[in-house]
Amino acid sequence: MKKYLELSRAPFFTAIITPALLAAALAFRDTGTLDWTRFTLVMAGLVAAHAAANLFNDYFDYRLGADTIEVRRTPFSGGSPHLVEGREREGTFLAMALGSLAVCAGCGVAVMFLLGRSFPPVLGIGAAGVLIGVFYTAPPLKLAYRGLGEAAIFLAFGVLPVLGVFYVLAERFTLNAFLASLPPAFLITDIILINEFPDLQTDREAGKLTLVARLGSGFSRYVYIIMVVAAYALVVAFSLLEVYGGWGFLGLAGLPFSLPASAILWREHDRADKLVPAQAMTILAHLATGLALAVGIWISA
Repeated sequence: MKKYLELSRAPFFTAIITPALLAAALAFRDTGTLDWTRFTLVMAGLVAAHAAANLFNDYFDYRLGADTIEVRRTPFSGGSPHLVEGREREGTFLAMALGSLAVCAGCGVAVMFLLGRSFPPVLGIGAAGVLIGVFYTAPPLKLAYRGLGEAAIFLAFGVLPVLGVFYVLAERFTLNAFLASLPPAFLITDIILINEFPDLQTDREAGKLTLVARLGSGFSRYVYIIMVVAAYALVVAFSLLEVYGGWGFLGLAGLPFSLPASAILWREHDRADKLVPAQAMTILAHLATGLALAVGIWISA
């Protein structure tokens, strides 16, 4: 289990846990109850799907050459050192990825059984999320290599988990659930974006057309800051419009991380070794914002 958690990059599971908690808070506010069996199953399925996506990502990036030529690896970018340095075999990553998908599928079947005839929307959202996670780097789609990686992350780790978990718990879709997913979606996309800066040169050599590889680091830093502004502007707007409720302003808790991260990226966008603190703070901004929003919604309920 220790090896599995290490290779699947378990500390980064907060990327999928956070929107799930936000959706659970929204469902509790709207329905007045929380089905813990459904919530536990859907959370386990999401975490397993995220683990599979991480493992597939490392496996295919290694196979496609994006990680083998990496010379600016950081704790947050550059792929898995376990494959590049020969610590683990490729087959180990593939087997663990497939096993994670099996766990995800099992949880999905159980959730659909509990939903009964109202299961089709969950099947569609779950299938879309899994396919995006797998084909983020896997052939033939290779979304990240074709300039679609950032949009894929926005959907798979931003909008879809909130809509999916909310539907499982409330058995309906609402406009508020969709709107509530947008600020965390922008912030999770910024995590991917800032992790692309150290990989700019090697991604170009490997034909991985990320946003930073296409636009360059100087212009891409504007995109990062625009998404930060969009995220917190929406937190304020949606708090005033009662999407989050009166305590939605707690979502601004991520600003103390986003602001210094933006400043560091602005100055050091072309120096990988200087970006590590900004990469860490970008992750913390997403986590703090999502958890604070969930708490705010729960208090409002």
